[in-house]
Amino acid sequence: MGCEIFGDRPAQAIGHVADDGNVYRSAMYEAGGESLDRCVGHIANDGNVYTTARGFGESVGQCVGHIGAQGNVFTTPRGAGEAPGHCAGHVDADGRVYTMPAGMAAGIGYCVGQVRGGDVERGAAALLLLLRPGVQTAEDVAGSGSASSGHAGDGL
Repeated sequence: MGCEIFGDRPAQAIGHVADDGNVYRSAMYEAGGESLDRCVGHIANDGNVYTTARGFGESVGQCVGHIGAQGNVFTTPRGAGEAPGHCAGHVDADGRVYTMPAGMAAGIGYCVGQVRGGDVERGAAALLLLLRPGVQTAEDVAGSGSASSGHAGDGL
């Protein structure tokens, strides 16, 4: 089941994860919101997160991380380890996403958004690895020809 991702302004969705695992920079029911030009990557069935749409490749070079245990999200592919230094953050049971590992005191300053809907772990991975500021996606490279377009994660 898909989920919707909100940034620091909870009334405005900044993205969503579709039922097939593709991550889009659009609201869940936005017209044209699931076109390929709005897709920033996908989450595979094994929990790895890629910067390509489903069906367009799952190589190590396109993997930006994975969903680990206890709602933690890591910046390494599954099987490469889950060291604390590679933890991008976690999602709490209420859907709030933090930039620190689970089990640590999660203060409001570490909250970067909230996920609403079915699969909050996928939503957290999308927010932390594909929609946060400064993350370079295949869309950024293709659209600008530079290392970063500066628009990833608008609204956070």
